[in-house]
Amino acid sequence: MTFRAASTSSSSSGLLWIGLSVAIILMMICLRPADMFRGGKPLVEDAYYSLSVARNLADGKGFTVDGEQLTNGVQPLFTIISTLSFIVTGGDIEALRIQLA
Repeated sequence: MTFRAASTSSSSSGLLWIGLSVAIILMMICLRPADMFRGGKPLVEDAYYSLSVARNLADGKGFTVDGEQLTNGVQPLFTIISTLSFIVTGGDIEALRIQLA
């Protein structure tokens, strides 16, 4: 039994370090100045479209760009992954900083 307790303790310690590292990296990304992300270039229309759908999906409005009409003109996997940043941060600017990093 001592062997199991020692292995459980080391695995939970490893998960703690991984979680802490991910949290620090996300904080560093969110605290960078906004102009470092785009390089002075605006978002192209496909990225704007996908991120708009991701924001609305995180807000519970579904796969929609304008909040009213449903759409299917996005890459579903990218949009769903992008939705996670809007859910985790709860804000548009922080989520965009994570997406554009």
